[in-house]
Amino acid sequence: MAAMGSTARVSHVLCARTCRFLSGRTASSSSSPISPFRGARAAAAADPKIGRRGWQWRAVRARLDVAVRPDTYREELDVKIERARSHFAAAPAPAPAPSNPDPKPLQAIELPPTEVHESARANFRMRAEFRVWHDGDRSYLAMFDSDDPKTPIEVPAFPMGSERINDLMPRFLEEIGKSEVIRRKLFQVNFLTTRKGDALVSMLYHKPVKTDGWAEAAEEMRQRLGVSIIGRSRKQKVSHRTHTHTHTTRLASTPRLLRPRTHARRDSEDEKNELYHRINP
Repeated sequence: MAAMGSTARVSHVLCARTCRFLSGRTASSSSSPISPFRGARAAAAADPKIGRRGWQWRAVRARLDVAVRPDTYREELDVKIERARSHFAAAPAPAPAPSNPDPKPLQAIELPPTEVHESARANFRMRAEFRVWHDGDRSYLAMFDSDDPKTPIEVPAFPMGSERINDLMPRFLEEIGKSEVIRRKLFQVNFLTTRKGDALVSMLYHKPVKTDGWAEAAEEMRQRLGVSIIGRSRKQKVSHRTHTHTHTTRLASTPRLLRPRTHARRDSEDEKNELYHRINP
């Protein structure tokens, strides 16, 4: 019973920490009106907008920022590390509630030794999604700011994206400017790249893509750009692919080659044998 009580107590504290983390509370914010210990019925009676679990999601507003800052990377990373660790620090007792009239302060949770691995300073994203905005005869790639979600912001370059994405962005705009069949009703483009330099470009339309002339124009565009192309519209999909896409990554310091799955699955016995020999070399 003592062990069960200790486990339940730790679980209760971890639940409270999670609620505090998701709702934006930190150890320094002791005056929050939302208590993770508040009962569901009491919370609903106090404020109908509060969910059944006694805490409330807070909208996070972030301004559009696609720039990279190599000079201040370490300082910004240190701030994120400190903020993450603060969620496990001790905190004052939450506000009393009918279900918990005498709440106790939250004790600090001792974390095991942790490691922080820095990422690349630039060109670290292998995929990107842009709206294609048309202004008369001109088209450009755009994103939106959460403070003004209806006003497109032109993105001429995307330093967070891979070098392949940045190479394709102006060439893609040049290509759609040459063909009205490709450009018309195009509202979004997604770039997916690999470390080997392969790329997949998905174009989304407000019109059916299975129309006369689109497939031929897309195939010519694919050959000039050297990419695979997928056209999507409501209940329709047309693919123009290269032979294969490969991506090399490292897992536990061992190079492995990740390939897309094919329609013909390997026999299960062969998979078991391969797995056995990997585990027992």
